[in-house]
Amino acid sequence: MGINNHPITIRPGQIEDAAVAAELINETMGGFGDAILGMGDNQRALRAIGGFYKKPNNRFSHRRTYLALVDERVAGLLLAFPGKDMGRLTLPMAYQVFGIYNLAEILRLAVNAPLTAYGEETEGDEFYVSHLAVLPAFRRMGIGRALLVHADELAGAVGLEKCSLCVDIDNPNAQQLYLSQGYQVVKTVSTPVLERKLHTRGYLRMVKSLKH
Repeated sequence: MGINNHPITIRPGQIEDAAVAAELINETMGGFGDAILGMGDNQRALRAIGGFYKKPNNRFSHRRTYLALVDERVAGLLLAFPGKDMGRLTLPMAYQVFGIYNLAEILRLAVNAPLTAYGEETEGDEFYVSHLAVLPAFRRMGIGRALLVHADELAGAVGLEKCSLCVDIDNPNAQQLYLSQGYQVVKTVSTPVLERKLHTRGYLRMVKSLKH
């Protein structure tokens, strides 16, 4: 697969990719990453995400990440895993925070934790696209589509027949990409508390059937 004679390759994430991976993951989170993980500080959010990324068992881990490269340069990121693994990947973060934040920061995280509890993101029979991002210089080149196709292949490899994801209500460009790749909206989740604090009104849960 390639764009304008520049081949796209996709490889598993590595610990050494932490800085660019953190940037891409945080990009998908809008203001949520900065506000919650960075407590209002963008650079703190990037360091925290990078710290989780380097660890083996959590929902930001390099072990669940795939990077798209163009001319050997990182262009985009897919972070995805079976929905049944969500709890197993989220729980370890409760103790991993002690290697990433200081005590005062951990207390602030605990205060903000209720803001993250909004409904189910995925279900156990789905392959969950948790984060998908493309660096600005590589957008509109088909890299997002290539990563979504890769997610389909990963889902099939583990015997799952559905992929799912969540997208911000106010992100029509991403919504159009997902619709064009066969995803359908199955639920709209309003988040009035987040609208006041993070200026996001909610998200759409979208699911794609891989059955032919």
